[in-house]
Amino acid sequence: MTKKNEFRQERVVGKKSKLLMHYRCLDENGVELESTFDDPQAPEVTIGKQDVLEAIEAQLIGMKAGDKKTFTLEPEDAFGFYDDDNVEEIPPEKWQLDEPPAVGLEVEILFADDDVDDDEVDEDDIYYGVVIEVNDGVALVDFNHPHAGKKLTFEVEVVKVF
Repeated sequence: MTKKNEFRQERVVGKKSKLLMHYRCLDENGVELESTFDDPQAPEVTIGKQDVLEAIEAQLIGMKAGDKKTFTLEPEDAFGFYDDDNVEEIPPEKWQLDEPPAVGLEVEILFADDDVDDDEVDEDDIYYGVVIEVNDGVALVDFNHPHAGKKLTFEVEVVKVF
């Protein structure tokens, strides 16, 4: 007599899999930039839904629960290269803040027609950036991803495959 689970095949991450995974992201100097390993609940990811970078998805394919992997991504496979064209001057009349912008302030900027209603705002019209300089109320905002231009190392662990 065989046990019911004896012939059950272990689930492997495939092109449309849902899984729980922990990850750690390190810069070129080994400095930890992000990690979920201290979180009690591993994030849920669905392959093919852009929950994580495409290059990370590719690394997850074929892994099973309990598997761990470390890999390095070049900037073009991670968050792209730093682009000076993604730094914009925002004049004072465009700010909708309670106080003037300050260096280091993380901002959301709406790039749409001035007369657009809130319910018509598309997520693609909102850009996230960091104020890097302020002169006479004009703020210089960097819209590059914080990790743009960096070679990044990821440590991943698949916790569960659904």
